[in-house]
Amino acid sequence: LWLLDRVHEAKEAGRLHGIDPETFAISLIGSVTAAAARWVEDPREESLSDAAPRVRTLFARLLETTSP
Repeated sequence: LWLLDRVHEAKEAGRLHGIDPETFAISLIGSVTAAAARWVEDPREESLSDAAPRVRTLFARLLETTSP
């Protein structure tokens, strides 16, 4: 839900430049899923919950700067 809200905000602000917001969101979710799977396969000292704020920041910045 957080991600979909940010993607729709980016679309409304004109930052997706014709990219479908649902497709963009699904692609980002796929990235998170792949990262989580790797995390499970190669455990780290930090939990995924601890890493979540950094992932949110990454996506927020990506949505702020998306260009054609």
